[in-house]
Amino acid sequence: MVSMLLSDPNFKLNDAPLASIHDNGNASAITPFKGSLLVGIGHFSFTDDEGSLLMVTRSEDGFTTEKLMDVGDAPVAITTNKDKIYIATNKGLIVVDNGQVTLKLPWVSDRFWVYNMAMTDERHIYIGLEKGYAKLDIITRKLTTYTYYQP
Repeated sequence: MVSMLLSDPNFKLNDAPLASIHDNGNASAITPFKGSLLVGIGHFSFTDDEGSLLMVTRSEDGFTTEKLMDVGDAPVAITTNKDKIYIATNKGLIVVDNGQVTLKLPWVSDRFWVYNMAMTDERHIYIGLEKGYAKLDIITRKLTTYTYYQP
């Protein structure tokens, strides 16, 4: 989907949906979902971050942007599995199923900096961290961290 959007000869960075994304914050996480793109928008500040989740879809006239929800914190990574959306923020993990928040898990520390996520099945999420990675069992909520060797 991303390559399809970017390879379109009519694609311009100043298209209305992309301009509206820029006006509403920084695109901090992007992932394909059901033929569209989920875009996490972060509004970063020194005191409190905010964020939202948008869906960008190709249409006859170019692109449309739909705000799906306010996240309450800046999204830093997004992954999906079937109809579920998993959003990592600076404060925790949010699971959205059919437009409804079904789970909110806080991180173990406020220094748990997430860079990306991937799912291997409906139960396990691998989370890229600053100095390693973590494996989260979404059912048991067990988080196992692995750090890279540092001499």
